Amino acid sequence: MNADSNGRPRSSDRLRREIQRRVQAMPADRQAVAQQNVRNAILSAFLGGIGVIKGGGAISMAVPASRGRHSRDLDSSMRLDAEDFEEALRDRLEKGWQGFTGTLTPNPRRNRTRGTLMGMRPYKVALRYLGKPFCTIEFEAGPDHAGFNANARPFTPDPETTGLLSGLGFTLPPIESVDPRDQLADKLQAVSAPGAARGRDLADIATLVGRMGVIDLDDLRRRVRHVEGIEGSPACELEPGDYARLRESFDRGRPPPGYDECWRAADSLLRQVDERHRSDWMGVFHASALTIPDDIDADGGAGGRAAGTQPRKPRGLPRGEAGTFDFKRR
Repeated sequence: MNADSNGRPRSSDRLRREIQRRVQAMPADRQAVAQQNVRNAILSAFLGGIGVIKGGGAISMAVPASRGRHSRDLDSSMRLDAEDFEEALRDRLEKGWQGFTGTLTPNPRRNRTRGTLMGMRPYKVALRYLGKPFCTIEFEAGPDHAGFNANARPFTPDPETTGLLSGLGFTLPPIESVDPRDQLADKLQAVSAPGAARGRDLADIATLVGRMGVIDLDDLRRRVRHVEGIEGSPACELEPGDYARLRESFDRGRPPPGYDECWRAADSLLRQVDERHRSDWMGVFHASALTIPDDIDADGGAGGRAAGTQPRKPRGLPRGEAGTFDFKRR
């Protein structure tokens, strides 16, 4: 590799090809998420002190690509007022980080969602390396309505991502993410919202459960009640009929865990926070204790869904990923 004194590639084209070469050494089903994690980690390097990363992109970045999922964008909650945040991020992108610079522009394609009504701002970030195009990332920044920023934690991407970047001469600065316990409470509320087809949140819940291992359920209930107290937030309740409703959007995201595994993680936890199931409440939740409820079948009714049922093969490719590389084939 033709590198500078810091071990970094001397051009954007070389950098893209070096990332591609390393990613292509991974199993095929890991490559797209591995590229996504690298892009998101680079963008996160510009957010220290002004933004806290969260959502599916951040959750996937914390685990190996084999356990992550495709995410359309990278989300963050702002530590500043919206205008100050935008100005600060633009200034940082202009000044650059370890050879990367960029531009921040509004993303009109995503400007009419429920999130924008609550103050979320959708952007496109066009990153350049040594002055030449590198990648484009869809990025969303919103107010901290839930107050999660107060509990934000230092964040380090999975060694698979940091190792790839450090092998190319890049060292990430401090990054912050939403506390996994707050993120879990938020995902439980989102996936159970009436009419919401957020099947990919099931995969995020399963990933969070796997990372946390043992969950203090009294603490989780307090966090869930806090999320429910935000204006417009429904109670966290998952109904049997949601099984089929959520599956289509889950399949579009093509996350590595099977649908049944993700469903039972969400269902088991929601039973532990749903006031209607107080008689089943426990004090501690172990990820190893997950079971498929007997009263769930593929149609969301009674019938005893078998634990061995295999997930359907997804149709087509994911609708979007968090950014695109413009690799040149030579």
